[in-house]
Amino acid sequence: MPKAKEVKILGLGGSMRKPSHTLTVLKMALEAAQQSGATTDLIDVAELELPLFYDTKRLEDFPNSAYIQAFLEKFKWADGFIFCAPTYHGTPSASFKNALVFWSSCPAAPIFT
Repeated sequence: MPKAKEVKILGLGGSMRKPSHTLTVLKMALEAAQQSGATTDLIDVAELELPLFYDTKRLEDFPNSAYIQAFLEKFKWADGFIFCAPTYHGTPSASFKNALVFWSSCPAAPIFT
């Protein structure tokens, strides 16, 4: 019988507040994924150093584009995602949305239907 493929899960979330209840929930979800056999990685939005996204700029035009590229590589690595963000006035936080916009602008980003 062939060996099952290892599943890689990336978690993105948290809030700018300390302590972050959202980050606590995300860590719990990633721990459950690990207990089920997945390999996981976590991106805490409070630790990101992403500039504001501008759709008129190419990746190379942003300061520290190597940092942004390393951030995007984590999304390419993952087979699945767990997103966990606080909401303010009915919408996810700006820091979370900025991270998602960078990811979705990457040519290799999957399209969700």
